[in-house]
Amino acid sequence: MTSRMVSYFHAQRYHLLLFGAGLGLFARFVLSALSEGSDDIRYWQQFAESISQHGLYQLYVTNPLFNHPPLMGYLAAGSLWLSQWLDAPFSFFFKFPVIVAEVLSAVIVGSIWARRRGKMGGALAMFLYAWAIGPILFSGFHGNTDSLCAFLALLAVFLIEEKRRHFAGGLALAAAINVKLIPLLLLLPLISSYRSGPDLRRFVGGLSFFVLPLIPPLMYGGQSFYQNVFNYTSHINYWGVQWFLLVAMDLFWLGHFPRVAFLLHNMTIWYGNYGRVLVLCLILALSIYAYLISRYNRYELAAISLAVFLVFAPGFGIQYLAIIAPFLFSLSLRLGTIYSVLVGLFSGLVYYHFLIQWMPLATLHNSRFPPSAWLPSFMTWCFLALFLTARCVRKTARTFTS
Repeated sequence: MTSRMVSYFHAQRYHLLLFGAGLGLFARFVLSALSEGSDDIRYWQQFAESISQHGLYQLYVTNPLFNHPPLMGYLAAGSLWLSQWLDAPFSFFFKFPVIVAEVLSAVIVGSIWARRRGKMGGALAMFLYAWAIGPILFSGFHGNTDSLCAFLALLAVFLIEEKRRHFAGGLALAAAINVKLIPLLLLLPLISSYRSGPDLRRFVGGLSFFVLPLIPPLMYGGQSFYQNVFNYTSHINYWGVQWFLLVAMDLFWLGHFPRVAFLLHNMTIWYGNYGRVLVLCLILALSIYAYLISRYNRYELAAISLAVFLVFAPGFGIQYLAIIAPFLFSLSLRLGTIYSVLVGLFSGLVYYHFLIQWMPLATLHNSRFPPSAWLPSFMTWCFLALFLTARCVRKTARTFTS
């Protein structure tokens, strides 16, 4: 086979991978058009209707379920206006920017791997991320902003790590925090990665803009805004630490040991209220450790920080699993693919259990995860726990053997 033929087949494979990636990303739009989503999307529509009638700041006072930063309220209101103007479903317009964010996440993941392994590596990375079943379900079906948050957090790390654009990276992280507060967990780890004072000041300068959209609701929403957004506690469900407590509680109830079951019930409530303290302490410890050993790149720092959040989360929503996906793909295509398969199985079983109609697809999550999802939940959690342990142990071993 001549070198020209080899180059031809190489080019054909490259274009096939890009075409396949495009199909995977387009599948998100198709799923969005054929589905309404989970009950989250119906909450968002109610929020949008309330904002259009009474204003955003009043919503924080009247509806404690609205626990999102103010910019997302305006996104919902804009989606409602477009849906009414074009006489189309609210869910499609609300999910549209989330899916666009997924497309951009795929581009960034592809760019990261193109720098490492050339354009074929980048095309393969885009293809694998485009067909990651978990991200497809979260962005195309579920109806929440987690995939948008994940993209902006990934963009922040990409701008800092690859482009050395620290002010822009800080701005991107500020934008991510104004989608959901979860990226605040990346603040200390990213600060610990700096060794240059001027670069750190640029990053903090860009990051400081995150407070601007929060000032008006703090002024007009006051205590209600703080309570809804900063003091929010997620639902207790069969995930992580709470998985062990709930399963043990169920077993003791079945075994007619009500006192032990009641004790475990109280432990689940306690951890739901105070588990965030453990998460914050672990993030602080990670930041100090990373600053002292200086062996983590920023993709690792972000992925480990988000893994800490997911592994020790005191409450859980299945859409939270979207936020770490692009970071795992940025570290290892194998890790990202395995994770997406586990998450796809887990979320697929959950959505199927709560399905209330086929066309358009819609679910109503009115209870905890069903027993059919307990094993996939445990497997996904174990994967993240093993990832977290392996990354920390490997770096520690290198530190003491170098």
